[in-house]
Amino acid sequence: MTQIERIIGPYDDRQAVCQDFDPKAIEVAKQVSATIRSYLPGVTVEHFGSTSVPGCAGKGIVDLMLLYPDGQLARARDVLDALGFQRQTGRDPFPEDRPMRTGSVLYDGATFLLHVHVIAASSPEANELRYFRDRLRADSDLVASYVATKKAIVASGVTDSLDYCIRKGEFVQQVLRPGGLSGEDSDKAEEHRRLILEQFTKQAIPFSQMQNHSPELLLAASEAGPADTVLDVACGPGLMACAFAKVARHVTGIDLTPAMIEQAKVMQESDGLTNLTWHVGEVQTLPFATASFSLVFTRYTFHHFLDPKAALAEMVRVCSPGGRVVVVDVFTSGPDQADAYNRMEKMRDPSHVRALSLEELTTLLTQAGLQDVRTQLYKHEVELEQVLQRSFPNPGDADTIRQMFVEDLGVNRLGVLAHRRDHSLRLSDCRCRRSE
Repeated sequence: MTQIERIIGPYDDRQAVCQDFDPKAIEVAKQVSATIRSYLPGVTVEHFGSTSVPGCAGKGIVDLMLLYPDGQLARARDVLDALGFQRQTGRDPFPEDRPMRTGSVLYDGATFLLHVHVIAASSPEANELRYFRDRLRADSDLVASYVATKKAIVASGVTDSLDYCIRKGEFVQQVLRPGGLSGEDSDKAEEHRRLILEQFTKQAIPFSQMQNHSPELLLAASEAGPADTVLDVACGPGLMACAFAKVARHVTGIDLTPAMIEQAKVMQESDGLTNLTWHVGEVQTLPFATASFSLVFTRYTFHHFLDPKAALAEMVRVCSPGGRVVVVDVFTSGPDQADAYNRMEKMRDPSHVRALSLEELTTLLTQAGLQDVRTQLYKHEVELEQVLQRSFPNPGDADTIRQMFVEDLGVNRLGVLAHRRDHSLRLSDCRCRRSE
């Protein structure tokens, strides 16, 4: 094993309390996560629990989940032990096939206690932890209820940490049951994730070979410059991330599909760029600290999200004050056009969910707390056959799509201005949206 510096201090098993939120905990989580990842390439480390939710009072313990690939549990435990993390010493500890390690760090004159939950990346537990965290981040009323519950537990005389966790766990389960990752909703989320990985694994190479249309327009709209740190959300094969890297200080790209990130690395090397970092991960639970980027960008993604509001909330969270959030996507102009367009797109790409209307997109942005919301519209013309060549519809659906476009000539029910030019069917769509 590589020589590892022992930086984690001893753990103090304190009595349960409900103390005010300390924003320093987010920076602690960021630094400890980065240290763990530096010794464990390929793992994901995410901040969850009350200290990951601004304004959420609690015990003040920084909870991290270390998500390891299959076969890497022993390695993960060894690295944590070498860093100085300790096994639990209290009653009813987590088992060693799903361990938790404890410790502490000194930050800005204060000691922060740490819990690192070591979980298989494929475990549904990780999704439940993310879901509860993200529900809290998106709902201040839910945070208030959760804090009130914790304060009531402490006020009732509960001081043992385990008893406290058991009692507040009842609240967590109530949140998970009606709207969490259980039952029908869980099945829907998992099926959609499967479709995304299936479709975009197939699309990775043809997508990487397509021309990066309108990069100059998007760079100008985002006002990207030498001082910017950029996050490209659902970055695909890195077309725009690499474009940003040519003008910005540093660019980070994140995508759920490993094949897309592999193509992005190839593009980075081909372009000779050194100021890029890549992550495989969920875009609705971004593994970055609050206010980490001056520019957060995404292109052609919102119509793939089951919960675009949650995705936007994460983009806003990681954007620094005064920074920019840029969302680029197609939009619909009315119910009939939306029905026709979404039916066609779902047939072309089964991972498509729904294109939002311009009004819906505007509402999402303003409700997310963004200011100075601006809109820029532009058209991108492309041959239908080029689109189908990098798509993977179900057998027989490509011919159905071609017929839909033929029938839409001069009608524009699909809203993509279908027309013929040079003996080929063509379409035009797209839009650009910018917020600060």
